[in-house]
Amino acid sequence: MPVAEDKPVARVAIDTRVPHLDRLFDYSVPAHLGESARPGARVRVAFHGRETVAWLVERVDRTESPVQLQPLRGVVSPVRALAPEIWSLAQAVAARYAGLNSDVLRLAVPPRAARAEKQYERDVLGLGRAAEAPKEDGAPAQEQSVPEPTPIPDPSWSPEGEEQSDGWELYDGGPETLRLQSDPAGPIVRRVVSVAPSAEQDWATLMARACAATVSGGKRAVVVVPDNPALDRLEAAMNRYLDADRIARLSNSAGLAARYGSFLRGLSGQAWVVIGTRSAAFAPVPNLGLVACFDDGDENLIERQAPYCHARDVLLLRSQLQECSAIFMGHAVTPEAQRLVHTRWARAVAPSREALRKNSPLIRATSDSFTRERDPMAAIARIPHLAYQVAREALQSGPVLVQVARTGYAPTLACQRCRASARCPHCMGPLSLHKDSRSQAVCRWCHRGVSQWACSECGNDSWRLTTVGALRTAEELGRAFPQVPVVNSSGENIKASVSDRPALVVATSGAEPRAQGGYRAALLLDGDRMLARDSLRVSEQVLRRWMNASALVADRDSGGQVICTAEDSAALGALVRWDPAGFAAREMAERQELGLPPAVRTAAITGPRVAVEEFVRSLNLSDVGEAPALRLIDPVPTSGDDEDDEYRAIIFMSYGLAPRVTELLRGTRAAFSASRKYEPVQIRCDALDVL
Repeated sequence: MPVAEDKPVARVAIDTRVPHLDRLFDYSVPAHLGESARPGARVRVAFHGRETVAWLVERVDRTESPVQLQPLRGVVSPVRALAPEIWSLAQAVAARYAGLNSDVLRLAVPPRAARAEKQYERDVLGLGRAAEAPKEDGAPAQEQSVPEPTPIPDPSWSPEGEEQSDGWELYDGGPETLRLQSDPAGPIVRRVVSVAPSAEQDWATLMARACAATVSGGKRAVVVVPDNPALDRLEAAMNRYLDADRIARLSNSAGLAARYGSFLRGLSGQAWVVIGTRSAAFAPVPNLGLVACFDDGDENLIERQAPYCHARDVLLLRSQLQECSAIFMGHAVTPEAQRLVHTRWARAVAPSREALRKNSPLIRATSDSFTRERDPMAAIARIPHLAYQVAREALQSGPVLVQVARTGYAPTLACQRCRASARCPHCMGPLSLHKDSRSQAVCRWCHRGVSQWACSECGNDSWRLTTVGALRTAEELGRAFPQVPVVNSSGENIKASVSDRPALVVATSGAEPRAQGGYRAALLLDGDRMLARDSLRVSEQVLRRWMNASALVADRDSGGQVICTAEDSAALGALVRWDPAGFAAREMAERQELGLPPAVRTAAITGPRVAVEEFVRSLNLSDVGEAPALRLIDPVPTSGDDEDDEYRAIIFMSYGLAPRVTELLRGTRAAFSASRKYEPVQIRCDALDVL
């Protein structure tokens, strides 16, 4: 078969989950595919005796392979969906997380949708109806032309306008950020923004104005948010400053065709701003000027599949590779974001103390001495008298938010006599109580009902509620305020918003609906229970949840109050003072002293005991570095079950040594995969749930 005259060798990336096959393979380019087989296109190749789809990464003049090359079987589509900068980003993400390039590409490029692609071929590539006609095997009807990005006209928005700059003027360095972002010849802007909780211009408006400033400078932006409610809020704010047709929304909930259509709009440059959930961090955008993220501490920004990357780190890598601005915004400040400030990679932007007092609710704790002297029962009551009093007064003018730790009715039970945890007699799983069946407990593991129960420790046949869920809380508050409607927002019944009429809104963390005009008050319950969870990051996570809930409350001049029922702690002090950056700085200082993340990076190796032990031995970490820059926690069981053969080893490594260690992890896993001598192991870098 004759081959193409110009660069007859195609280097392709196979879509595989096998570590030792995660590399580029060479194929010859047939002459009839010489014009259509371009870098970034999906192609069909023969691999291990069967046809598969791969990405054509580049074309070169010659190959170093000693065997005769197989030809490409065909071009799946003329759309070059894999942009060169996204391929470079995928390689960087795979290297950082010791993962596979193919795993990252599955996250970066959505599955192909034929209808959306045909419209793109017709409207952008100019293939017309010929693109919809039947083609020869692998040959498109017309030659592909690479589309030029849609030019950005001179916008009418200006950061100098008084009306448009009110929101950022609350922040020290805010107006300067917008001015630099709108200057096409200005320096790269990197900011960590702590948002005032009750400001008239919320975080979505601030983000929209930052994107508008970027567009005014002739560049484009990518913004990532943790969930769809935040995405809806951001889109509504974006529509006030930019043409809705120039905004692309990337979200899995929109459906395959809509998601792929938005992806192609970003690829072609038709969209000036791409917004979306975590996978939008990979959105291809030409002439990128800004990457931004809201609430980077939210766990929804972590991918649930390999290589388990965090959207914040993807955006950091992208900012470095594409030399564009980066803004990380939130009501709370994560230690990772504070580290960027400490290393002077980014600059902190926060409201002045005077502006913060005017744009935040009054926050009080029931654990202070003033409250305890007047209410001695506040130390043991779940809802102290102060919380009831504030709720009663606030309900006269609007809704009140009640944040609880757990969903359901009674998530856990215990023996009434000895307080031992109530366990299922069939599988020893924890028992819980549902509102619809209070006399019969249900196992949370096997879901069997248990009506005749006896404690395995003392034989007692009665239980007590050890935790109270959202439904039980709503029931108790409904009896305390019989004339006020109670709204539940938890579990599968999550509300997006509520009216400004008086109501008690009981919600779990992260499920709090917005209220028109803001809540009159918020009661933050079960704080001690949330802080008692065994995790390195529990304090920062609880503070973030408290601050996000407090941000839904009206400012103090409008009567907004927040009551937190937790005992005194560093997180509670930071909430009352509203000092997220100070809390994050103290956390960073402590972890720096102890050698814990994010002061250092981690890599967790999990799998069968023999495989993990041999994997760690094969790494030869002593050749890379020594303590304290590099430490290894030997493999230990992940559970107390003797029959469970899952073990985990943890590597603590400095940021300077991390690239060498992750490269070694990738190479060792590829060698193990090729030998097939041991079972595969899982590698997770910087996992939040390991410590």
